[in-house]
Amino acid sequence: MEQRGKSMFGGVLLGLATAMKLTPGPLILYFLVRRKIKFVMGWLGVLGGLGILGIVQFGWEQTRYFYLTHLPKLLSETTPNTLNLTYMNQSLLGLLGRFGIFGGLAAAIRYGTAVIAMLVLRKRSY
Repeated sequence: MEQRGKSMFGGVLLGLATAMKLTPGPLILYFLVRRKIKFVMGWLGVLGGLGILGIVQFGWEQTRYFYLTHLPKLLSETTPNTLNLTYMNQSLLGLLGRFGIFGGLAAAIRYGTAVIAMLVLRKRSY
């Protein structure tokens, strides 16, 4: 999409995918590094619009509670009891969980992998 001059539309699609499941969200880092401003604006527009829609639908207090209390708690709960450790979970987090790696070490591995991937992508883009 981005090569055919429809980068804003691509950003909107990534925004919708991020709204449905947070997993595609970090892909925006690639477009930030590549300085694809229209793409990033489309992504931010969708997420911002849906955030405003949440405030209108559920009110400020419930929306604030969800983003500042509930969502961080969901994202930080990576224990054997809260993580699907079956073969169906093909994520990096699922792989680490099957090896018994949880908590801070798992987060460090995930963030380190993301940084290495960004450095490789950045080097390849020039």
